[in-house]
Amino acid sequence: MLFTFNILATLNLGPIPVSAADYPSVYVDPESTIDPGLTPGDNYTVSIMTDYTGSDITAYQFTLSFNPTVLNGINLTNGDIIDFGLHYFNPGTFDNVAGTLSLTGAFFFLAGDVAPGPGTLANVTFEVVGTGKSDITLGNFTKLIGWNATTSLEYDIVNAGTMPDNIGHGSFNNVPPIHDVAVIALDVQSGAVVGDIVPINVTVANEGAFNESVTLTVSYDSTNISTTTFSLNTGSYEQFSINWNTTGVVEGNYTIEANATIPDVDADLTDNTDTKPIEVRIVHDVAVTALVVQSEAVVGDVVPINVTVTNVGHFEENVTLTVSYIRGGPNPVTESEDTANFTLSSGASELTSFNWSTASLDTKYPYTVNATATIDQTDENPSDNTVTTLITLVLGHDVAVTALVVQSEAVVGDIVPISVTVANGGAFNESVITLTVSYDSTNISTTTFSLNSGLSETVSFDWNTTDVDPGSRFVKAKAVIDGDTNTDNNEDTKVVFVSLPRGSVAGIVTDASTEDPIVGANVTVNGSSDITDAVGHYNITDLPVGTYTVTVSAEGYESSSDTITVTAGETTSFNVALTPVQPPNILPYVGGAAIAIIIVTAIAIYLLKVRKPT
Repeated sequence: MLFTFNILATLNLGPIPVSAADYPSVYVDPESTIDPGLTPGDNYTVSIMTDYTGSDITAYQFTLSFNPTVLNGINLTNGDIIDFGLHYFNPGTFDNVAGTLSLTGAFFFLAGDVAPGPGTLANVTFEVVGTGKSDITLGNFTKLIGWNATTSLEYDIVNAGTMPDNIGHGSFNNVPPIHDVAVIALDVQSGAVVGDIVPINVTVANEGAFNESVTLTVSYDSTNISTTTFSLNTGSYEQFSINWNTTGVVEGNYTIEANATIPDVDADLTDNTDTKPIEVRIVHDVAVTALVVQSEAVVGDVVPINVTVTNVGHFEENVTLTVSYIRGGPNPVTESEDTANFTLSSGASELTSFNWSTASLDTKYPYTVNATATIDQTDENPSDNTVTTLITLVLGHDVAVTALVVQSEAVVGDIVPISVTVANGGAFNESVITLTVSYDSTNISTTTFSLNSGLSETVSFDWNTTDVDPGSRFVKAKAVIDGDTNTDNNEDTKVVFVSLPRGSVAGIVTDASTEDPIVGANVTVNGSSDITDAVGHYNITDLPVGTYTVTVSAEGYESSSDTITVTAGETTSFNVALTPVQPPNILPYVGGAAIAIIIVTAIAIYLLKVRKPT
């Protein structure tokens, strides 16, 4: 059998009156103890019992609560029911501040192992630590668990959560029949600085047998701090928190005393008073007591920063005040600093004003304004030397040209469309935005319009390039408003190459005598050329408008040149017929004698080649 303890179980039920429990029960024995002879230092033991007479007990668990000013838990032992065979005892933990015992219990490891009742489940031993009353209360997680042999399952014989009448609680009372109050706790820090508010905590208990009217007096070295009168029932206690203002107290060592008195004769005056020592001293200490700065500013504003420094120490100090302006983000950067130097006597304050210029600062991240005061001496409380605050910078008036769309090439005379997008990235609605589009220094168009914060507007223009000189022209769009705090994004520029209009020349080159096409003729116009194809055709394109000389040449033909005019967007037709070159005719210029010499010479050469040697 495995028995799981509920580790979440806690016990702080209110006091439950002790009463006899119904059968079967789990109860505290003895049910009630009244013994003034049990004084602090004595031990007191109770047993957690069951009156169950069945023979199927397999586990138990319980929690307890008690008055920690009277009893403190010191020991737990297993009882005589689950104490044989393979079993396990799990002692809980005492919390003697809260007055609780965490979940405690025992169980058999093997399913079906059982023990008979009645008997003792566990023994709980307390140390008596005070005089008074204490309920010893079993908690809602208290159970006596049995084993059902028929179903082979555990079941609850007693369950405090569902069977509260089957639980018997206990009580303890060691109050003697006397009048007796006691200061049972005095808590105060061991050191303070002149001017501090020092908390003093006092607990008074009624350890007598009568309800009392108690007067509590708290003092330092016989000087009263506080006097309180209250009622306190027998066996109970009262806690007080008193604030001691040390302003005006002279530096030195003092004794804090708490004294409780009653009108009747107190049977034990030795516990009516408690004392604690405390040192009150003077220190070097300045503090930034105020940093005043607006939470939001427009970029370009001059932001006023007001810092108050107070000398909360006891010496005159030379103070250096540094105000830093730190840009946030993943890589913080200190943009700038301001400093001031002054002297402050003890208790005095100084208000210093700075003007922070936010011109050209980034709005992407917030800024931290950091004010730090330092002194020549060692400041004994540096935790109050620095104060920081956040400020967000926003754009004030800001328009930007976010897009300029224009083609990269044009021909003189074209109408070129231009599109410009303007965005209002500032915090204000703009009623007059002037948008100018120009090329080089020449205006193309100017228009004005309004634009609300956060919106964009696209404006279109037509650029007539009729009178534009050919070449690279710089087209610029610029948006202007009054008071723009960020002029870096107001314009955009694109380059457009403007060229002269173009035309073409085409035609056929033929033989002037035969009218047959000439293949491979070279045609040249204004540095451009083409070679005629199989049908004598040529075509020269992309020629600037104008008048040019066309030169045509081919092997075996006389070259030809002529003037043509190229028209924009058209092909000029120009056909050329080349005249063939005539070969030289030498026979008409040779006489008859010359011919005879040539013939004789040829015969002689032949005879020399074929004649046999002699």
